[in-house]
Amino acid sequence: MKHKVNVEIKVTSAEIDDIMCTAIEGGIDYWCESYCGSGGDFSLLPENQVEMKYEWEHLVYGGYLTMDEDTSDLGSENFDADGNYLYTGMTHKLDQESFMKGLQMWIDEHHKVQLVRINNSSIYPYGYTTIDTGDIDAHDADCIVQYALFGELKYC
Repeated sequence: MKHKVNVEIKVTSAEIDDIMCTAIEGGIDYWCESYCGSGGDFSLLPENQVEMKYEWEHLVYGGYLTMDEDTSDLGSENFDADGNYLYTGMTHKLDQESFMKGLQMWIDEHHKVQLVRINNSSIYPYGYTTIDTGDIDAHDADCIVQYALFGELKYC
């Protein structure tokens, strides 16, 4: 007999940062042609950091990413007469709300999520439970972003 248990987890900026770093540096590059960060609360940056180091940090700190999906097959019809590439993709907006929806969909489908208990946190004195992002590889991070943007796995 199987039982379904719901566990509340705290997803901090550190977990979002880890997952997005993994996605961008190795998971989504086969379908995401480019991305650009916008917005975010600079007052949330770590101490001694005065600007966003990476584009995905805009998402981490409350902004969003504009992500360009490459829907072409890079055939000759995707170039103009001068040989310049013509973008034929679609643009999507990834914010924290859609990221969390994608993460929840991945957790619901993945069924092997590693949880870790963080104790003695200065922000959460009673500790909190979160996901072990060290267990999320590039494929997993790719799936999380696809769920967030498309509501399904479009490229896996």
